[in-house]
Amino acid sequence: MNNRIVNVFGKNYRLIVNFKLVKNPTLNFYSNSIEIALPINYKKYNVKNLVDNMLNKMYKNLVEQVKLSA
Repeated sequence: MNNRIVNVFGKNYRLIVNFKLVKNPTLNFYSNSIEIALPINYKKYNVKNLVDNMLNKMYKNLVEQVKLSA
């Protein structure tokens, strides 16, 4: 999962997924990578689906921000 590359608006980002002692999943967008922190108890779930859903929500939010700023 950590070796995955995702494309956002034509730019490739390295996807980093970590399990941490957090209550809620978080997503941080950096210049060359996207870091997702998942609660440790999420290890028992289908992580790929969770990450895909988070990336879809992130992308939708980015598209809305671009529309609002145009």
